[in-house]
Amino acid sequence: MLVAVAAAGSWIGAAFYSLYLNPELIFYRELSLVQRSWAPELNKKTSSKILAIGGSSTIFSLMPERAWEKHGVALVNFGLAAGMGPQVMLLRGMETVRAGDTLLICFEPGLLTEDGVVPSLGIQYAFSEKRPKWIGAPCLGFSPMSWGSALLALRPGAYHLVTLAGRMASGRPAYRYSIQNASRDGWVAAPTRDFDENYPGFSPQLGLLWEPVFEALQIWAKDREVRLVYALPWAFCPSGQLQEFQRKNAQFLVLLEPYLSILYDPKLGAVAEKSLFADSPQHLNQKGSRLKTDDLCQRLMQGRMWTRTELNSSARLHAVPPGGKNQASQ
Repeated sequence: MLVAVAAAGSWIGAAFYSLYLNPELIFYRELSLVQRSWAPELNKKTSSKILAIGGSSTIFSLMPERAWEKHGVALVNFGLAAGMGPQVMLLRGMETVRAGDTLLICFEPGLLTEDGVVPSLGIQYAFSEKRPKWIGAPCLGFSPMSWGSALLALRPGAYHLVTLAGRMASGRPAYRYSIQNASRDGWVAAPTRDFDENYPGFSPQLGLLWEPVFEALQIWAKDREVRLVYALPWAFCPSGQLQEFQRKNAQFLVLLEPYLSILYDPKLGAVAEKSLFADSPQHLNQKGSRLKTDDLCQRLMQGRMWTRTELNSSARLHAVPPGGKNQASQ
């Protein structure tokens, strides 16, 4: 009996820490409040909006206030940590869009080529947002997780505890990002530091769960008059590997094309200018975020989508923008 009581007490303490004291989760919970406060502002100004969901590449690249003031594009940055998994990000976005809106899916390719298991951070975030149904009773054909497994996942992992202890011992902040660096529109300025000069890798096939999920998502979107569009995030790539990375991205988009309209981007997400990135190959700095936001808005207004023929051609060969160089400013 005493052992059971001690185990229960240990779990309660661990779960309390994860949901209320974990500095990483605190950051994303506070960021979520900022993001949600921006959407109602746009709802007052326009009848429809574009809700961008994705991992941290979305958080650190899209500037909704700039999109509205410079281009008249009603954009909402609804990015989260990629470590929460695409299931949580997608279901969260579905709860926010209204009829007439566009759900702009900006998932990093690696999120859609994995097995689809919801990571512990995603489970903890769902519970902290009072949305355990995203885990235990999800829609769209996602496999529900048993409540027992979900509750056990509320405990912090060993890697998190070791990392936190190391940061505290060295006098560094408990989490590397701060809500103080978030703008009122949900864009976050990432600190600048050096990073490995390798482009993000991913599997050449979609995860097994995504075909039925995307088919269900298509039905859901049609019933609710929501438009679905996929936009490939920008990522740094050394110039010598640019065409290889573009070809791999094109091959990935070929897999998505049967399910989603894919926003045309002649760079195919590959950017060779390291000076546009902050602390990782997928986190843009302020200059890079301005360029990305402007480019995205212009392409959304143009409305051009990749055709299957174009993607197949790029996947077989390589992608170079018409007339020129692969530069982020194109």
